[in-house]
Amino acid sequence: MMSWDKQAAKWDNQMRRGDKRSRRDERAKAKEEHGRAREERARVKLVPADEAEPILRDAEVLRAEGVHVYACAVLIAHTSGGGAGTGGKWTTKISRFNPSWLIEQLERSGWRLENIDHVWMQTSQNNSITGNFGIIEGFVEAQMLFRRD
Repeated sequence: MMSWDKQAAKWDNQMRRGDKRSRRDERAKAKEEHGRAREERARVKLVPADEAEPILRDAEVLRAEGVHVYACAVLIAHTSGGGAGTGGKWTTKISRFNPSWLIEQLERSGWRLENIDHVWMQTSQNNSITGNFGIIEGFVEAQMLFRRD
């Protein structure tokens, strides 16, 4: 993919030559590529099966024992990297997981989602000597409360 500055220079040259149709096509193509890249970044993965299976198994056991309230927590995002210091740039990376299929599986087995809350937990921190730049890592956890009649 071409940088925006090079793309803009290319469009300017095409305009000077009077090639308006080509410029319009190039702009539409660049906009489409930019949209696809944005959609790819926004795509969220499902909660990993190795994390969901124990939750589903516990819910099934508790339902068989006649328990009417079930609480669980599942990882839905992980952050790593650092923030912007003086003259720095953002380097934070976020991985997201969608818990909707897990909730659907629990509701199919007789549990009803009563409440969901999200909590961010810091797992590590590394400050620079000058204090201008820090690396903070952590995760977001969905804490869910299910009930059955």
